[in-house]
Amino acid sequence: MSPALYSAPTPASPACLDWLLLVSDDPGLCAQVCEVLGTPQSVRAVGSLAEMRSVLAERPDLVLLDTDCRSCCFDKVKASLAAFGDDFPLILISAHDDAEYAVEAIKRGAENFIFKDRLSRLAPAIWQARSNRLRRLEHRRTTEALQASEHLLHATGRIAKVGGWSLDVASGELRWTDETRLIHEVDADYQPRLETAVDFYAPKAKPIILEAVRRAIDEHVAWDLELPFVTAKGRAIWVRAQGQPVVEDGRVKRLLGALQEITERKGIEERLAQQAALLDMAPDAIVLRDLGHRILFWSRGAERLYGWSRAEATGRDFRDLPGLDRERLDEVEKAVRAAGSWQGELQRRRPGGDPLTLDCHWTFLRDPEGWPASILSIDTDITERKHLEVQFLRAQRMESIGTLAGGIAHDLNNILSPILMAGDLLRQHVQSDTGHRLLDNLGRSARRGADLVKQVLSFARGVEGQRVPVQIRHIAREIEEIIGNTFPKNIRYESDVPRDLPLVVGDPTQINQVLLNLCVNARDAMPNGGRLGVSAERVELDAQYVAMNQGSAPGAYVMLSVSDDGVGMSSRVIEHIFEPFFTTKEAGKGTGLGLSTVQAILRSHGGFVNVHSEPGRGTTFKVYFPAAPVQSGEGAPVDAPQEVPRGKGELILLVDDEAPILNVTRQTLVSFGYEVVLAEDGATAIGIYAQRWQEIALVFTDMMMPIMDGPTLIAAVRRINPAARIIASSGLTSHGGAQRAASISVDRFLHKPYSAVAMLRLVHDTLNCPDQAS
Repeated sequence: MSPALYSAPTPASPACLDWLLLVSDDPGLCAQVCEVLGTPQSVRAVGSLAEMRSVLAERPDLVLLDTDCRSCCFDKVKASLAAFGDDFPLILISAHDDAEYAVEAIKRGAENFIFKDRLSRLAPAIWQARSNRLRRLEHRRTTEALQASEHLLHATGRIAKVGGWSLDVASGELRWTDETRLIHEVDADYQPRLETAVDFYAPKAKPIILEAVRRAIDEHVAWDLELPFVTAKGRAIWVRAQGQPVVEDGRVKRLLGALQEITERKGIEERLAQQAALLDMAPDAIVLRDLGHRILFWSRGAERLYGWSRAEATGRDFRDLPGLDRERLDEVEKAVRAAGSWQGELQRRRPGGDPLTLDCHWTFLRDPEGWPASILSIDTDITERKHLEVQFLRAQRMESIGTLAGGIAHDLNNILSPILMAGDLLRQHVQSDTGHRLLDNLGRSARRGADLVKQVLSFARGVEGQRVPVQIRHIAREIEEIIGNTFPKNIRYESDVPRDLPLVVGDPTQINQVLLNLCVNARDAMPNGGRLGVSAERVELDAQYVAMNQGSAPGAYVMLSVSDDGVGMSSRVIEHIFEPFFTTKEAGKGTGLGLSTVQAILRSHGGFVNVHSEPGRGTTFKVYFPAAPVQSGEGAPVDAPQEVPRGKGELILLVDDEAPILNVTRQTLVSFGYEVVLAEDGATAIGIYAQRWQEIALVFTDMMMPIMDGPTLIAAVRRINPAARIIASSGLTSHGGAQRAASISVDRFLHKPYSAVAMLRLVHDTLNCPDQAS
């Protein structure tokens, strides 16, 4: 008999059974079964098929069939059990040792086959049959749950239009849900493979998805990509492809993922991007914020106007904008809510502190149901327009001044004419030298008054003065006399005006007014006294200088410098000093026309003005008049050009926070044989010098810089290398700048703005000087 017909002996008891049904017409067999099982109360015997059917509704745990029963054959019993739709385990008991019949019965559904002379094997067989039944029930439940899960997956995929897939890494088996097939536009029986699935992606996207799969398997990295795709019908779409590895025992067993068509969403995003790009082209600041002031949209115009980037602004509180008056904002918002929109002007400040005037259009937006949703603001920078309006009003005031000046000029001349004539008459009766000097001053002042009346008319009405060759040295001498007679004695006047200055072509009265205005401003800047210096020299401006000073042109100039060691000015004040009617003086002590007059006169003469100042460190004005072509007897001959020395490859550390100066000076030095390393502030420069001090032959530094200024840098360089050669440069007065440079032991000092020739000569002299004495 084949061993396969029997279960292996298992130490188990059928005591756990509620009850089992024995189908047999042999009463002795029932007694034997009860004896073998040891639980007679759990065995119920029936002798016919009808009786069996009547008790099956009570759901026995197991059915024993005596194959020798004349009224109940195997086929009928099996059919009756199947009719009840339950899985009743069936064990056959037979007195005949017929192996073929036993095998056939097991094939047809019997759990086991026990011979009557071997009933001792019944208990293990019952235990095995019941275990098999439990496994079948568990398998059935698992299968049903899996089918339900797959049904739910397909249903939710159809509803959400999201396809699912899985890939067995070892076998390469790829499974798709129905929605995945719909996205690919393939038949329902299409059997995918990884190679063909990847081919659906657009050529440029295929390597991306392959790399994502590789990384998922090798590096356990999930992916979430939006890629172009081509369906089986040739339709170009966009899909969102997601994948995630399933790791078991440290290795990826499967890949699970989802696929969703996003063509419509990509189209919407593209249209929104185009609309946003159009909004970004507008110079206006376009801002959308919710009712809680949270910023929802921030245009490029808003970035330019307010300084926040789009990434910084989105999601932030609109009221956190720098320079925003919250009280005014609350007022405007109330007006918007009440009227639905508002238009007006608001004052704000740029991130750097500069004031802004904005023309604002704010609109209250509602959602489709009519509920308040957000506020759209369109802000336009009209600061320049307002500035032009102010200039226009100032021009009107100047026109009014011209009209007024024309009306009083006649009366002033009538007043001055007797004074002049009386002076000439008195000269005949006064014999002393002192008296003659006083009369000279009286006549000069009266004539000066008449000239000033004409100058006011010239400035207010734009009248050009006379143009004649002028020697500035003579004008400087006149101003010196006025200063000596009228300025406070605690003002120390110093003059350095050489005799061989070139002539300039201009109006002597206007040039006199330029110098006098600058000296008066210097006096007012020194209420407690101080030094007032006037100097002049011939300068040759080249491309280097022009690059550092807009509004100038190359050529020969007479440079007139007026410097004081008074209170100085901040950079913000310097930005406005040439505006008409701008003044820092107290009411009644200044009209604000002095420097605007200076600039207007210089422009009419083809010249320009530079100013250098620091709070508490004085001010220097440098005015430039184009030198007249030298004619016989009219001036000193122009110096013949001298050869400019060249470098020998020396390395120079150039330090300046002004990029134009830094770049032009570097180009000049390189052109004349030097090597240059740049630094935009002292901190960067000291880092470079500390690393390369043995290579650097010369440090050329500005005195005024952010982070670390020139004196601090020079002191640090001296600590590293006491023998370092250093040139300092500044736009302050020559005396103040030179004194400050001397106090920190630099080799040379160069005044800004400087020409290329002057700079190259000074560099050459410093490098070739046997010692560092300056």
